[in-house]
Amino acid sequence: WFNTNRASNRIFHSVDGIEGVVIHATALLACIPWFFSWTALIAMIISVHVFGQSITLCYHRLLTHRSFTCPRWLERALTILGACNLQGSSIRWVCGHRMHHQHSDDQPDPHSPLIDFIWSHAGWLVAYPLARLRSHRRCQLGPLNS
Repeated sequence: WFNTNRASNRIFHSVDGIEGVVIHATALLACIPWFFSWTALIAMIISVHVFGQSITLCYHRLLTHRSFTCPRWLERALTILGACNLQGSSIRWVCGHRMHHQHSDDQPDPHSPLIDFIWSHAGWLVAYPLARLRSHRRCQLGPLNS
């Protein structure tokens, strides 16, 4: 599940990891009756869809693939909503996703399953391998070639 031999070559982003733990631990408070509220549940359901679509619609379809156009104000609003998802900046996300398409499931893929199961699903969100950190710095944000 987790390849410890490669863990030493990673830089752990403790802020991202702490944010994830705090958010999930706070969400568990809803299981305690005096912290539960129907208003909060409805707000959470709406928020999951609004913020989730900002990643799918904005970061993925609009910014990475440029598969549609929209007014500049809407692009900026969706980008701000996308930043609220704790998946990094739009530039980092677009670079990583374009590298993923160029090297799908190979070693240069930023979230390659060849590293290990945990890395390919969520590890890439909270840690950077040193080599990939350097390659993100060289990422070109021109048109997607593949």
